[in-house]
Amino acid sequence: MANQIFFGVGCFHFWPSQLPPFILKIDSYTAELRKALESVPAITDIQIDVDEETPPVKLEVALGQLSDGEDFLPLPSFLEISFSVYVPFRIQQELADQFTPEKTRSENFRVTILYAYEAPVSFVEPLNPTGTPDGSEAVQVVREYLLRHINSSGEAIRFDSLGPSPFHADFCLSYRRGTDFVGFRAENERIRGYDKIRFVCHEISFDDLSAAKEDLFSSLKDEFGIFYQLMLARVKAIDGWLKIQAVLTKLGDAWGKRGFRQRLLNIFLKGRYINELITAIATFEVDQIFARDSIDQGYRAIYSKDENAFIRDYVDEGLKELSPYPTKQISDLALFLEGRRSRAIELLVILVAALIGGVAGALLTIMFAKSS
Repeated sequence: MANQIFFGVGCFHFWPSQLPPFILKIDSYTAELRKALESVPAITDIQIDVDEETPPVKLEVALGQLSDGEDFLPLPSFLEISFSVYVPFRIQQELADQFTPEKTRSENFRVTILYAYEAPVSFVEPLNPTGTPDGSEAVQVVREYLLRHINSSGEAIRFDSLGPSPFHADFCLSYRRGTDFVGFRAENERIRGYDKIRFVCHEISFDDLSAAKEDLFSSLKDEFGIFYQLMLARVKAIDGWLKIQAVLTKLGDAWGKRGFRQRLLNIFLKGRYINELITAIATFEVDQIFARDSIDQGYRAIYSKDENAFIRDYVDEGLKELSPYPTKQISDLALFLEGRRSRAIELLVILVAALIGGVAGALLTIMFAKSS
């Protein structure tokens, strides 16, 4: 029996890849997922447990990617996926670099994906390593392997991952005799690069280290779930802000045009861009409010309990990265530009009215002159 278990953590997800519209049913999804995994000969010992009562979802548009801020779907109340995967050292070098085998120390890996309320959490364990492996490196190898083989299998499932995958730490679980605590205790070594987090437990608390590992993964699931919810919120915020910047760029180009004719045409084009900008800001702010509220609720639900918190420092750091964007300044700019555009329209109306009046007066003068 192993006296230590090494593992890394990430966020893996399998999307249904059918063309919309279609109804996503959990039983058909898990059947397609099993089929996709079984289509890769190196993947074995597949286990999928799911809440069969998960309600179906009607999809009208194609699902995107986590890197674009797409929400996890499906996200059932209970879903556990586990399988073994064999990745020879030669393939590991192709997927990562020539030094990877020295870091993974194994060609066999066990993948466990537990769905928290907020996000799926993936644990990757090098099996029977020949030394002390880096669990983070195992996550990278398996991630790239699944990306290569699942997404080229032609099945109705698409693999995806959310960064950081791997999470920036290498994990280890071991027994410690004579301890004066129950459950687990974490010893965190913050170092340059990837941290080292060692979990220890009392041997009388579990039948074996494998049982302790299952209990530990279950204990870590919710904390990592909120962490990856934070990461997805950050991706969404970046994507939303880039859309605002794109509209600002178009508005700046329209404002910088020279020449009377071009300026005249751009008066109305600017109005369209300003409306786009105001809409983008409003959408961005609403999304930020809902995301932050959801994260705050999850955070309180996890850390208000009188239980061990193993990665709270990392979650708190993620919260700090959700810094507010300068939406008020952009809104003020939009209102200022709209004011200038409105004044330009007023001047244009006055000019046109004056021209029409002048032309009408001249025509009347000519008509009276001819009649006399």
